[in-house]
Amino acid sequence: MSALECNLGPRFPVITTVKQSGRCPKCGSSEIKNGARPCDQQGFDLQIKAFQYPTALVFKGRYFVGMSACVCVVCGFVELYVDDPGVLANDA
Repeated sequence: MSALECNLGPRFPVITTVKQSGRCPKCGSSEIKNGARPCDQQGFDLQIKAFQYPTALVFKGRYFVGMSACVCVVCGFVELYVDDPGVLANDA
């Protein structure tokens, strides 16, 4: 093994998401409801609020990104996802 290679071994297992595996990590069920929309009590979709320039005093460039969820219909486990993660990656 060269100096640049690293063997992380079992300390850092590969994590799969419900979207990737189609299985609940809590109970192992494959009965997953994809694309559920989390909302508040008034029925408005939940969103992530982010800022393009978070350290600015004014004109922070506020924007919102929608969310969706994968829900296990057996045990109720929920995994949330941002609908467009690329928007968050394009911050200044």
